[in-house]
Amino acid sequence: MNQPPAETETDEQSAKGESSPVSSRRRYSWKSFSIKALLMLMLLAALASWYIHDQLRQPLSPVQFWDVTTGERIKWSVELGPQTYSEPSTNRDYVYVGSSNAGLDPLFPKSVDVGAIYCFDKADGDFVWQYTAKKLEAGRRSDWPMQGITNRVFAENDLVWFIDNRGQVICADADGFRDGINDGPYQLESQSRLIDADVIWKYDLLKQLDVLPHNTSHCNVVVDDQRIYLNTSHGVEPDHRQLKNPHAPSFVVLDKFTGKLIWSDNRATPGIMHACWGSPALATLHGKRQVLFCGGDGWLYSFEPAGDRAGNPVLLWKFDCNLKDAPFEVFGRGDRNQVVVAPTVVGNRVLISMGQEPEHGVGPIHVWCIDPGNRRGDLSPTLVTPGDRYEPPSRTNQFLHCNVANGDREIPNPDSALVWRYSGHDFDGDGELDDLLEQMNRGLSSPCVFDRHVVFSTMDGVIHCLALDTGEPKWSYDTRSGIWASMIAIDQWLYIGTEDGEYQIFDIGDQPPQQPIAVMPTLKFNSVYGRPAFRNGVLYLVSRTRLTAVEDPDAKNELQKYFLD
Repeated sequence: MNQPPAETETDEQSAKGESSPVSSRRRYSWKSFSIKALLMLMLLAALASWYIHDQLRQPLSPVQFWDVTTGERIKWSVELGPQTYSEPSTNRDYVYVGSSNAGLDPLFPKSVDVGAIYCFDKADGDFVWQYTAKKLEAGRRSDWPMQGITNRVFAENDLVWFIDNRGQVICADADGFRDGINDGPYQLESQSRLIDADVIWKYDLLKQLDVLPHNTSHCNVVVDDQRIYLNTSHGVEPDHRQLKNPHAPSFVVLDKFTGKLIWSDNRATPGIMHACWGSPALATLHGKRQVLFCGGDGWLYSFEPAGDRAGNPVLLWKFDCNLKDAPFEVFGRGDRNQVVVAPTVVGNRVLISMGQEPEHGVGPIHVWCIDPGNRRGDLSPTLVTPGDRYEPPSRTNQFLHCNVANGDREIPNPDSALVWRYSGHDFDGDGELDDLLEQMNRGLSSPCVFDRHVVFSTMDGVIHCLALDTGEPKWSYDTRSGIWASMIAIDQWLYIGTEDGEYQIFDIGDQPPQQPIAVMPTLKFNSVYGRPAFRNGVLYLVSRTRLTAVEDPDAKNELQKYFLD
């Protein structure tokens, strides 16, 4: 395995099999009048556009300071369960978040371990309704204690969709039972109080597709005008060495209104290293609509969203996000990693980060920028010509795609989609990636894009800023705390939640930032595991046990309610 000191790789370099060493660890006649009138209208439209933008820009500027102890700029704050990994989402008058049991429903006191989706009033944080799911009988094999529902709610108009901790895909009424009607074909709710969720339909992945989630059912569903897309969280047995059902699907597409299965796909399942946890993404690349699925086998797959309209998947392309000779070992000891977070799509490019189960610790990864163009099939940087003793990648040979000992040979792929890859940078020029700031390690956060830059974070707390077009490293910064949550960039501000219970805020217009412009603690320094949300001038922050709405009252503007949200 060649390891020259080049850190940012071109398509040509990757085709040669080169890689970077990374240590473990970050318009005064009528006609004339018409032309002048048109020009005047265009000018007025431009002025109106400038005025509205100018008036809206300030109230949309994110809050960079708040005080959880005095309540300054805190609009409201509510208690959640003891563990929260979900990110908040908003729709109409409500904000939704998944968590564990907060004890808001008297039928489920805090001592009862359940998963929950909470709906709160956006104006004042008042509790509206709750969806509750009891724990799976399989226990920690598929439903880890006290973790609750770790997935984001997708909210649109009168409906919401999510996956609960039992591996059930749920469509529910956004208003709960407040309309006094039990909507939808599903009529088996045990309770229909004002504080209960009104389920429209549900699809049980375990019962209907023989899926076995590993530890937790974790996936943020994606919804378009007809369908809902999701990964199943299917994974290995507790010993991490066996895969009980290699035929279960990893990717599933349902009708968003009825819950009927449209198509599913299991091509990634036999190669699952740990679990199929990564969330999908919808993209239009070079005019072609497609859905991107993260495989638990370390590949990114692209499909026709509708399938073949006969119940079968239609693969467009796939991309191997590991080097061909990267070994896999259980419990994170190898260099072969998984796509555990949703890719980020910018124009016609796709940005991919890699990682593993957090308990597997830190380790080297590659982050990728690809442009599939209109190519189809395998778009990986290289292909493998099998030798006489070729063995297909499997659990027994540690998923090794190129085994030189068996005569396998790695060759350049003429259809490669690679634009660049990054695995670290030798900032001090000593020929080694021996400093944390130089290393690109495993992450749990989706790539975050601003201007022509992209930021990746690592689980061990380092943020790396690269040029979007070339992958050239710009700067790295050590937050000195673990990072699990995805970041958000608003205007020139980057918000990063940390395990130490802080939000570090960076002025990313300042290249490179010497330090955060603010470090805002959460209440009781609760760890941050979910990405914040910014809607209509309000910043929704989630920590391990609380959801907090932050707003600058001086930034309010009446135009907001007509143009936003």
